[in-house]
Amino acid sequence: TLLQVPARNLDNALEEVAREIGRPKYKRQVVMFIPVPTEDQTNWGELNGRALDFHSTADRIEACHWFIDMVRERFAQEKFKNLSLAGFYWLAEDKNSGLTMLPTLTAHIRSLGMKTIWIPYYNAAGAAEGRQMGFDAAYYQPNYAFPRRVVYRERLYDAVKFAKEHDMFMELEYDMHAVKASNPDPDCSDRLVDYMEVFAETGMADGPIAYYQDEGALWELKNSPNADDVALYHRFARFVADRQQRLCESKPKGKR
Repeated sequence: TLLQVPARNLDNALEEVAREIGRPKYKRQVVMFIPVPTEDQTNWGELNGRALDFHSTADRIEACHWFIDMVRERFAQEKFKNLSLAGFYWLAEDKNSGLTMLPTLTAHIRSLGMKTIWIPYYNAAGAAEGRQMGFDAAYYQPNYAFPRRVVYRERLYDAVKFAKEHDMFMELEYDMHAVKASNPDPDCSDRLVDYMEVFAETGMADGPIAYYQDEGALWELKNSPNADDVALYHRFARFVADRQQRLCESKPKGKR
């Protein structure tokens, strides 16, 4: 159920949308996370009759290979109409949780014709080393959206500069603090606007973007009794839709 139920729900939702506005030119690509095998795990279980010990790099890699094979098999069994499995996302957000195994693991995933993705946090250890670790794409977290941290709009420009210097893309983040109906601090909703404006201004909106949301914030914006929240929802939706249209139009014919 880790894969099937959420993926079925997404596939069904896309099917409903397709009936309303027409089927898209290609299937939506899904990237599945890989749980990080921690080195102190000694009782994970058995594969092929042998107990794995995660003190061993080889055993951690073997467990990841098993997980990848299981996801690919279950995804293929579902025969989704609107989804294709495009790759895998390494869940750890710094390099300290897998440095010795990542080059081997990412090479294995590429050998299957799939992509590998990483999303390190702001100033994370090894954030600039995604390519060296074998990832096909790395997205950088500005960690600007969260009001418990005292940060300023300049953080976004600094993060974009770092990403451009190290051949990375950006992550856009928001959570329930963006919803004025439940959190009337205007600075919180303004931060989502700042992401959109700075990404557009610096050209990062013209490339791939990872989106992070927490606690159903997008649903809350759309269904909020506050008119400003609903307006922010529509502005964000237009930002996403316009990007998608530009990216689709820029793809060579037949490219997926």
